[in-house]
Amino acid sequence: KNDFSYTGITPTATSSKITTVLDWANAMRGDFPYDVAWLDQGSPALDHRSRFKKYYRDTDRIIDRYEEPLLCYQCFINLYSQRWYAKSSQPEAYDWMKQRTLYLLERGPHEM
Repeated sequence: KNDFSYTGITPTATSSKITTVLDWANAMRGDFPYDVAWLDQGSPALDHRSRFKKYYRDTDRIIDRYEEPLLCYQCFINLYSQRWYAKSSQPEAYDWMKQRTLYLLERGPHEM
């Protein structure tokens, strides 16, 4: 189900071009590694985990406790997704998510 609606579209002040799309459905205050975990789950081949860590290192930003919370969030998201796939009878997606979760746990929080 796609929850996108016109309320998430923000035109610029000088033109009618769409410059930003905000998905307010899951907007909340929290730890940014949670967002990185969602990005990583949706496209693990892009390795958002390493990209964000490199960006912060390259811009001289010190991020305390990045890897541990990120791994925790990734496991939470993956286990929640496994539950969904099991309840909705999607065995291939369930198995992929299970393997992804096991991979993350085997890799651990510090292997980059």
